[in-house]
Amino acid sequence: MTEPDLVADIGGTHARFALAEGASLRDVEVITHRDVGSFDDALKQYIATRKVSPRRACLALATPITGDTVALTNSDWTLSRDRLVKHFGFDSVDLVNDFTALANALPHLTSADLRQFGGGDIDPRGPRALLGAGTGLGVSGLITTPSGETVALAGEGGHVSVPQGDAVDQHVVSRLEGVFGRVSLERILSGDGLRNVHWALSHDEAETLDTQPRAADISWRAQHADDPRAEQTLRVFTRMLGSYAGDLALILGATGGVYIGGGIAAAIVDALDHWGLRQAFENKGRMARVVAPIPLFVIQHPHPGLLGAAMSLPQRSRGA
Repeated sequence: MTEPDLVADIGGTHARFALAEGASLRDVEVITHRDVGSFDDALKQYIATRKVSPRRACLALATPITGDTVALTNSDWTLSRDRLVKHFGFDSVDLVNDFTALANALPHLTSADLRQFGGGDIDPRGPRALLGAGTGLGVSGLITTPSGETVALAGEGGHVSVPQGDAVDQHVVSRLEGVFGRVSLERILSGDGLRNVHWALSHDEAETLDTQPRAADISWRAQHADDPRAEQTLRVFTRMLGSYAGDLALILGATGGVYIGGGIAAAIVDALDHWGLRQAFENKGRMARVVAPIPLFVIQHPHPGLLGAAMSLPQRSRGA
């Protein structure tokens, strides 16, 4: 009997593990970085309670993949492919960027996994664009070749410069430039980004970045409490998210749709229309007619990164 594969989705805050047989996932577990000393400790903790011995592993990592040993961008964890093979007995370990993996999941998402914000139908062979805000800002895309194969794009599109916006956006960026120098989109479109924007909108000079509420608290206050600054923070976030999604639609010619992943958009999905997501997406001047037909989705699948890691492994032949 073939053992299931081990897959993991490792961000800057959490590591998610599962056993996979094709697109089927089971035994999903989420481990917080601060609760363990290293990735190896997290993996050891996970497999200790499972009576399986996976031969293959695919790890989706929130960092560029540049060699055998990689360090996460927003965490002090490091991983070594060779060390994992030796210490855990895998035959193979594949390391992929987390948003490259998520791009590989896109063709396997169903309508129940997606919330659509305007546009028409997708072109199933058209390019797909992907972005998502969590601990950082991930960006990728998926291209279909003439032979029908799909190719995921790897890059660091979360670190592009912030585009010019309205007076509020410009004020936010100006304040953040005083702290960070160059301000990339990840400084705004991420968990820390929500805290950065919340601070930048303050009129109290005694406030610091370190004293800002958690991103989850800002999101909750914006939706459920009478908190104008929290709501304005989410309006800035939503406007910039929609604008950048529209930029990616133009860059890739994304007739296959634009997909927003990451935990933040999923957590505020019911309010995104109210805060102008689609309006910002289509606000492209004379190119508005180009993006208007393109559908925009927020991913609602509970574990899309794990699905993407599973779909990034070479397909087994039946009976293998």
